Amino acid sequence: MANKVLLRSKLDKKFTWNAESVFPSAEAWETELRQIIEDSAKIKQFQGRLGVGTSSLFEALNEYKDLVSRAQICVMYALFSYSVDTTDQRASAMRAKAQGMYGQVLSAVAFYSRRSYRSERANSIPG
Repeated sequence: MANKVLLRSKLDKKFTWNAESVFPSAEAWETELRQIIEDSAKIKQFQGRLGVGTSSLFEALNEYKDLVSRAQICVMYALFSYSVDTTDQRASAMRAKAQGMYGQVLSAVAFYSRRSYRSERANSIPG
């Protein structure tokens, strides 16, 4: 006889992943998602400034690392939520929102590249 796979909502909580260790609630996840989208627009302030100086580059790289790391955590939370129960419509919607947000983040940070740094650096050197 085949074993029946129970829905996550029917399992004892001790047998599920600790989603609350990442975000205490779906509302907290949603708040972080909105903040990431807002912050992805702010990061464009560094566009054209990567080659200005070491302090500007350092600040830009730290902002980049922070934004992308937060976005990845947000995406993984949504993907895990969906993966444990693909019939959960809320989790499916979260996954779609997270994928859209991640596309926005990647678009916002697309100017972070070795090539753009080199060209900005070359343009900022007098001579």
